[in-house]
Amino acid sequence: MKRLAILVSLVVAASLALTTPALAAPAPPNDTYAGRTVIGSLPFTQTLDTTKASIDATDTEANANCGAPATEASVWYALTASSDGAVIVDVSASTYSAGVIVVTGSPGSFSSRAGPGALPFRP
Repeated sequence: MKRLAILVSLVVAASLALTTPALAAPAPPNDTYAGRTVIGSLPFTQTLDTTKASIDATDTEANANCGAPATEASVWYALTASSDGAVIVDVSASTYSAGVIVVTGSPGSFSSRAGPGALPFRP
């Protein structure tokens, strides 16, 4: 079984970045690799306010070989696959540009599973 760490990088559109919510939510609990959300079974769905999500060195490391220009407002998920197969990560409901980076391993030894040149989804 392979463990996958999934970094969902949310590149906030300029109009959203310039808007300050009156009551901004705190950073999501899965803002860091250490706080990643474990996906216990599929299908899995989560709606999350990423307004206060940030980036750190672990996000930058995961992004290093994926081909995306930047990582902003990222959140982490972990999935241990019970068998070989494909998993679709759909961020199309996002109200701004969002991308997905899939890595195996742990910080300091990530291996990219999406390959260089993979393009983020742009709604």
